[in-house]
Amino acid sequence: MNNLQRQSIFMLILALGMQTANPSRAVSQPNDLMQLASATPGFPDKIIASKTITGYFTNFVWGDYFYAVIATNRGNQTFLVDRDEDCFLAYHQKVRLKIRYDRLQRYIPQAGSYQPIDVIRNIQTNRT
Repeated sequence: MNNLQRQSIFMLILALGMQTANPSRAVSQPNDLMQLASATPGFPDKIIASKTITGYFTNFVWGDYFYAVIATNRGNQTFLVDRDEDCFLAYHQKVRLKIRYDRLQRYIPQAGSYQPIDVIRNIQTNRT
């Protein structure tokens, strides 16, 4: 994927209501998203549990990492966007989603330790 394609995807996400902790960073550094896709070398992920929920995508949050917020019948749940789920979520914003995810212990360099984090593994609609 070239830089123009990345910027186009980010502009689409922004147009669909993305909320960010730092909006200028979200557009100016499109390569950051590609760096999230793997755990820190030498610190493998540790899967705690695999779970499934249903809900609706509401928005993205961008801080040190890129997150998706899903509204469920038990409240909002936040997931680390670890791969290319952002485009699918933005496109299916008003559609009920079935999300299979893993709760992981992932080494977070900014925290200097392993932290519990939820990572999407599969997303489905009733049509996909």
